[in-house]
Amino acid sequence: MRKFGLFTILFLVCFGISLQSCEELNDFLDTNKTAEGLKEALKISTDTTVTQAGVLDGFYQNATIKILFPEEADQILSYVNANPILGAALGTLTENFVQRMNRAAEQAAPLAKDIFYETITNITISDALGILNGGDYAATNFLENNARPALYNAFKPIVENKISEVGADAIWSQVTGGYNTLTGQQVNTDINDYVTNKALDGLFHLIGEEEKKIREDPLHRVTELLQEVFG
Repeated sequence: MRKFGLFTILFLVCFGISLQSCEELNDFLDTNKTAEGLKEALKISTDTTVTQAGVLDGFYQNATIKILFPEEADQILSYVNANPILGAALGTLTENFVQRMNRAAEQAAPLAKDIFYETITNITISDALGILNGGDYAATNFLENNARPALYNAFKPIVENKISEVGADAIWSQVTGGYNTLTGQQVNTDINDYVTNKALDGLFHLIGEEEKKIREDPLHRVTELLQEVFG
């Protein structure tokens, strides 16, 4: 009955105003549907991503998002080998530490779900039009621009706790701090910042891949709304 009443009202309204206004009303309804379709696409993409990444080996065994030892490490290692103290400290950061970094990301990933949903819910029609006219990753880019600061604040405490269990944060700070002092370089001494940002990079990479699939592959448009908006 509600649905019938709504369409009756719209029908009567269209007869009581100009044709141009009716066309504007249709445009509004189409645009609103587009916004809801984009929200649905992002909710599905983020749900899939959190499910994939937030489990044991979700990061560690996924080569596309696995958090590796910082690139600066090779550069630092070649320099500090001549320094027994720094070299010995850096040598303790083994594959076990790489695993710890990825375990931290896996444990933090489920926290992203509520933050993603809040950001998605607040997408406006104006936002939706910009996203729709963007590229394959426009929705993901919008989500990252608006959700990343809150995600960073939620993830970092978990990362800090996991990394500190093996004392890796202190070791990295010692080695990079010494390296920076000796060479005048500016290598990031905060390993927790590095891991947190890499974890977020991994999540948004996966979300982007899911968005691209929905845009390009009809089989990934798993709801009627997605089929209509992206068809």
